[in-house]
Amino acid sequence: MKKKILITAIIIIAIGVGAYYAFFNKEKEEFTLRTDKISKGDITVQVTSTGSISAVTTVDVGCQVSGIIKNIYADYNSIVKKGQVLAKIDSTNLIKSLQDAQINLAKSQVNYDASDRNFQRVKALFEKKLASQLDYDNALTAFETNKAGLASAKAQLENSKINLDYATIYAPIDGVIIDRKVNMGQTVNAGMSSPTLFSLAYDLSKMQVQATIDEADIGKIDIGQEVTFTVDAFPDDRFKGTIYQIRLAPTVSQNVVNYVVVIDVNNSDLKLIPGMTANVRIKVAEKTNVLRVPNMALRFNPPRDLQDTNKVKEAMQGMRRGFGGMGMGNNGAQAQNPQQGRQQNQATQTAQNQQRGQAQQQNMTAGERARQFGNGGGFDFSKIQAFRDSLQKAKGGNLSREEMFAAMQKRFGATFGQGARRGDMAQNRQNNRAQSSRPQSRVVSGDAAKFGIDQKFAFYQKTSFSPADQTGMGRLWIKDANGLLEPIVVRTGITDGRYTEIYTDKLKEGQEIIIGASSNLDNSASSSSASPFNQQNRMGGMQQFRGR
Repeated sequence: MKKKILITAIIIIAIGVGAYYAFFNKEKEEFTLRTDKISKGDITVQVTSTGSISAVTTVDVGCQVSGIIKNIYADYNSIVKKGQVLAKIDSTNLIKSLQDAQINLAKSQVNYDASDRNFQRVKALFEKKLASQLDYDNALTAFETNKAGLASAKAQLENSKINLDYATIYAPIDGVIIDRKVNMGQTVNAGMSSPTLFSLAYDLSKMQVQATIDEADIGKIDIGQEVTFTVDAFPDDRFKGTIYQIRLAPTVSQNVVNYVVVIDVNNSDLKLIPGMTANVRIKVAEKTNVLRVPNMALRFNPPRDLQDTNKVKEAMQGMRRGFGGMGMGNNGAQAQNPQQGRQQNQATQTAQNQQRGQAQQQNMTAGERARQFGNGGGFDFSKIQAFRDSLQKAKGGNLSREEMFAAMQKRFGATFGQGARRGDMAQNRQNNRAQSSRPQSRVVSGDAAKFGIDQKFAFYQKTSFSPADQTGMGRLWIKDANGLLEPIVVRTGITDGRYTEIYTDKLKEGQEIIIGASSNLDNSASSSSASPFNQQNRMGGMQQFRGR
């Protein structure tokens, strides 16, 4: 009996000790926060690619006759002028062919003269009815046959002379020999295709880079954008260029669709050599002196224990309502109430839409631009249209565009029509920019207009999607007065991969934000599974959407 009591007591003591260590002696979890500061600076969005450097115009010089290379007068890097002799092909066989053509022409001439005399004699007898119709037809047939043979012999002689001229290779343009593919004594065969003897570059002081751009980035590229690139030969130098052409032909490599973008480069110092590989960076968007935060801050989600639950609920309610009342107006602006915050955001959105709509306004009529401005400015377009129709009817349809605008401004206010005029001014600026930046064709002949060939697509220019127009929503975490973390929902702008632009009036430059946390138990980053913002975290810390 005493033994059972002792065993029971030992078991109870063991259970008590285990419970103590399990529930009362557990090490308390503590977190160490990593912080950073909000800063102001520049953010540049770039598209990177690689391309090959080549001359603007490169001509492969070939030959149209076969034979042995007898003489070569130009070598690598030789500077040549148009019409200068580059090489000669052995013309022994060509001279013999010319002599045979001359002999054949002489024979044809003799046959022609004999048939002509015979035909004239038979013709005279036939007219006097002293020769038969058969004799006349035979004489005429022989005369016409020999006449055609004489013409063929003359053509053969001309062809032999041309082939003899082809034995001398001339430079088709001024330029530099960048490649020589034949040597003296080498036999070239022009039977099926024209063999290449030299590669001639027109002007090495003006080069081009043919870069391949992925289809995911081609929408950001536009003609006239600035480009910087480096080459391995001069790693410390930064070369500049301008996008000249976006070619429409796609190329597929490993199931990835790419497009060729041609970049004009000034090579006045002759550092760049054809064939070099260029590491290209195309600047597609840039903003200066903007409020920015590290991307880590937008991806961070604190553990549940560190969150201020009341502030989290308020933030979630604000996200459901949208940006209104969440203090997300322009930087430095103080939103007095939710209504004012919504008005500020609507004004910002309207300004962005007007910027994006400038390209579309090029194709709008004046009435459509007036409709767009009228809707944005609070005008009732039905009244405007009724007033316009009545005015045209009263004037018998003889009202000019200027008179119409003046009457509408007088009727609806001085602000009417400014939107349409701004659209016209934007269109003029766009046309002037395109005209001034449009280079002359470097491939197509200047006589193309004679044959009705439109050169528009040779300088294909589109309205590119600008990442500067991209807006989204994200949240940051700051430490409140209670030592807990408070979420701040912000509007996000462009990002360069390290920093992201933000719009908010609740945060200022130099203010500390939380970018990470580590636990003393597992010594790893805190889990975000308990955060109500998990969806945003899985999407890179912010839900991006087009601000349209």
